[in-house]
Amino acid sequence: MKYHPKGFTLIELIIVLVIVSIMAAMVSPTISRSLASLQLKTAARKVAAALRYARTQAIARAEDYQAVFSFDERQVTISPAESEGEKSGEEKALPEEGGTQKPQEQEKPKVYTLPEEVKFLELVAGEEEVNSGSATITFRPNGSSEGGEVVLSDEAEKREYRIVVSFLTGAVEVKEKE
Repeated sequence: MKYHPKGFTLIELIIVLVIVSIMAAMVSPTISRSLASLQLKTAARKVAAALRYARTQAIARAEDYQAVFSFDERQVTISPAESEGEKSGEEKALPEEGGTQKPQEQEKPKVYTLPEEVKFLELVAGEEEVNSGSATITFRPNGSSEGGEVVLSDEAEKREYRIVVSFLTGAVEVKEKE
């Protein structure tokens, strides 16, 4: 009768570990690229959601709302647009009573900051194209807007997403830029 040991030898275990580590090394760059791509897509959707929120607030509150894009801070800030009278602190006339009222407390602006790997590449607001500083897209109480396009990119600038705002309807759409 021959003796057959049960189990694996040390050499067999080392060979299996080497094969598994080679496979893991080949897969990890693919996973990291996928995560970066997912972050960009998620950021584009969140910016689009912020723009839709601004449009909805403009309609619901019957006042202009603005989305301010800061390239340096990589932020989108949604807030009511200030009229010239509100900027100077003047009192507004009430249309039905002929009286005046002090400006209402401004609601706290909603701010969305992009992830570190994502940046604003360019923004077209109306006819103006901006690549640095800040720019604003305004939404009107009737649902329309100035129109515009926001381009988001990853740090390597390999992928881009366009967020298009219709000037007529204020509708917001996300598209992968090819």
